[in-house]
Amino acid sequence: MRNEPVTQEELDLAKSYMAGSFARGLEDPRTVARFALNTYLNGLPPDHYATYLKRLEAVTAADVQAAAEAFLYPDNAVIFVVGDKSALLAKLEPLSQVIDPAVMELDHNGVVPTEEITPVSDRTAEQIIERYLDAIGGREAINAIHDMRSEIATDLAGQSVTLTQWYGLNGVYRSVMKASGAVVLEEILDGTRAVRKDPTAADEELFDIDLLDLQMNAHPVQEMYVRNHAERVILAGSTKIGERVMYKVVLMTNAGTNVSDYYDAETGLKVRRVDLKYMYGKSLRVVTDYSDYQPANGVLFPRTLVQTGGPIGNMTMKVTAIEVNKPTAPNFYATGLPPPVFED
Repeated sequence: MRNEPVTQEELDLAKSYMAGSFARGLEDPRTVARFALNTYLNGLPPDHYATYLKRLEAVTAADVQAAAEAFLYPDNAVIFVVGDKSALLAKLEPLSQVIDPAVMELDHNGVVPTEEITPVSDRTAEQIIERYLDAIGGREAINAIHDMRSEIATDLAGQSVTLTQWYGLNGVYRSVMKASGAVVLEEILDGTRAVRKDPTAADEELFDIDLLDLQMNAHPVQEMYVRNHAERVILAGSTKIGERVMYKVVLMTNAGTNVSDYYDAETGLKVRRVDLKYMYGKSLRVVTDYSDYQPANGVLFPRTLVQTGGPIGNMTMKVTAIEVNKPTAPNFYATGLPPPVFED
């Protein structure tokens, strides 16, 4: 409307609507009183309402464009969106001129919503984690998994993406991500040092938060080693996801981040993880929902993972295959990094 005039059809429709609304308003006796009050409060000419329809009819497309140029500022626009928040939130972030947070969520009263947490005093975070381990098969069955390979498939921006992950003893790990069959990212952790391989750039050794985060995720069942990677493990209390009661366990990780895991109070299974990350210059709230638990070598693993708020957008991931205790080649988890150099 700022850059070009409205069409005659649009102008006539707007005029008809406004004239009709004005005429209908005159049917209410209170309208006359309101007109008189508006005339007095706003210093309007005495004949402002008497000549309203005549002045409305005289408005031209050029007048509309001049008003748009004077009063419409797209940079200050408020965008009103209706739809599924989980599907739309990540798509809205690129429209924001604010980095952190890109999109602020408010409730119907304009207040930042807070999670309703009920204190729990009859159990501890450790007991809830232990119950989860029992629910998926127990420590003995989990310990029997020496090596594991999983295949995950998803679709991203119209491309088929696969993520293959290998887990070995003593926290060794390797992953390969492919898009339409081509390798786009590879990460290798030998337990102590890690490297990220990008076909378009030089190999990058991981340090600090990136290394600690990878070490935490380098186990097929992270709860078995939670104390190795978290400074504190806290039971925040109980809450609800939908109609189901959940126990919320918060991990304050060695990497300095907060991770919240939600365990179903009835089944003991983990159904959600909320990971607060700082990546690419902004804070991210990555939510992963787990469902469709199925057994592999006597241990239940979720086969459907729905992630929202991630750095590359929302996605639904399907675990298409899990292989347990299949041997890997020698040096399979070797990073290929040069020996570290220690300065005196």
